[in-house]
Amino acid sequence: MKYLTKYIALAAILGMIAFACTETPEPLQAPTPLSEGLLKSAMDGTETLGIPSITIAEGTGIAIGGVGLRFTQADPITIADADIPDGATIEQVLLYWEGFNSSASGDNQVTVNGTHTVTGVQLNNPTLFFTSGGGGPENWSVAYRADITGLGLIDPNVTNNIYVTDYVVNRPNGAGLLVIYSDGSNNEVAGVRDGDDCAYHAFAPTLDTTVPQIFSFAYHEDPRQATLNLMAGSVQVERPNVVRLQYDGGPPVDIVDPFGDIDGEDFDAVEIPLTVPGGATEMSVQCLSMQGSGGMTGDPASLVWICAALEIETIIEPLGCRVTGGCNDGRDTNTSNVYSCGGQAGAPLASPPQPWGNWTHTQHHGPSGDFTFHGGTPSAPEGTEIDWIVCSDPGWCRPARHAPAKQIDFGGVGTFKNMKNSVPASIRSHVIVGESLHWFEVNIDDLGEPGKSGDQEPDPADCDPLGYGRNGGTELGDCDCPDFYRIQIHEGPTDSSPVMYEVYGYIRGGNFQIHPPTGRDRKDQIED
Repeated sequence: MKYLTKYIALAAILGMIAFACTETPEPLQAPTPLSEGLLKSAMDGTETLGIPSITIAEGTGIAIGGVGLRFTQADPITIADADIPDGATIEQVLLYWEGFNSSASGDNQVTVNGTHTVTGVQLNNPTLFFTSGGGGPENWSVAYRADITGLGLIDPNVTNNIYVTDYVVNRPNGAGLLVIYSDGSNNEVAGVRDGDDCAYHAFAPTLDTTVPQIFSFAYHEDPRQATLNLMAGSVQVERPNVVRLQYDGGPPVDIVDPFGDIDGEDFDAVEIPLTVPGGATEMSVQCLSMQGSGGMTGDPASLVWICAALEIETIIEPLGCRVTGGCNDGRDTNTSNVYSCGGQAGAPLASPPQPWGNWTHTQHHGPSGDFTFHGGTPSAPEGTEIDWIVCSDPGWCRPARHAPAKQIDFGGVGTFKNMKNSVPASIRSHVIVGESLHWFEVNIDDLGEPGKSGDQEPDPADCDPLGYGRNGGTELGDCDCPDFYRIQIHEGPTDSSPVMYEVYGYIRGGNFQIHPPTGRDRKDQIED
């Protein structure tokens, strides 16, 4: 609803511009280019947006509003009732203000709602943007940010009017609010960028354009909805401008003329609804002083880009996943056992009555001797099966074949196919080969490639030596680690019986692949 409200307002304003018979606003005079020497002295490497110097709160949504302050400071920034869901929790409120001054000093203090004196942090160094025509004064862009969450000025259940006054510079372009909230939805705030980045197409580099900003987000194979929130000063009506997007370095997608005094003279705080393509994990954003195809004509805008923030839909992957593959030359540095493993879990097999996969673990030599254990194979006795599967994600490692998760834990009931005399009594005394039933649990992390055989250390130095998953040293894996495997076999047929055998480690040979579900998988849940 909040997107619709903003765009109805935008359409109304553009319609008035096109058809009104009354006097149109006088366009901004094209800035006079600075000399080459002045341009060089103005550029110090900070004329860009970036990650804020303060901690940005986590949340599920963003509300944004602005006000132009060039000719009056009597109008408010409005965060409407429809902008924030009723009952939402306000996580953070950031106030921005920007304007031009005849010197490199700005005004870092403003009054909010008549009683609150707010002191801001300067964003980047001031930028000498242009000189006024006819030998007029220099115009330095200076921008500030203040966290005003503690003032308690935003109520999600009502329309909020926030007045910014006592802002004293030669030309105060405007002020804006960025509100981060949580409403229990699956959306997330994928990042905030702020700064003071000036652009006018006719100026020499670097003042001819802005620096692209990158937002990263989790992979999902399906398209999803997002909202790009932007603040910019100095654009004015009928001055062409473009917001250019690129997903994963692909072809540009241009949003034409999103700015143009939307919130009053010289300031824009806009929400742009987007559909993020399926499979995308990165979006580049750039505000440009240029004409866009099918948009306004005339002298492109002189603009000051102040803020960008992305809200994106988080899609929960259908429930479930499955794993195929195996390991060889597995070595447990804790016990010195050497083992191999293989099979599939979470996929139906051709032979009943074990429709949810099977797993085979072979202990080759070491303190635990030599045996083969089967879980859920067609030839195993009745009652052996993979009983549950849980998928989780360690941080969206990029897989060879996209899957809904990169970790899988599964468990069930199995039996021993064979067992040699080298097996110690601590295991052998609980086993009748081919008859006794034993609970087992497996954890697999499809994180990277297996390690190399030979003299390479089996446990990478930067990876948790105890591994991951339900029984590991930490719950979620590390995407920079190789594939990991763990199995526990219990004395009896339930998970309440004691564990009599356990091995784990980063595999040296073989490979694990976690796949999307088949549609018949038997699962409990997916964990974020």
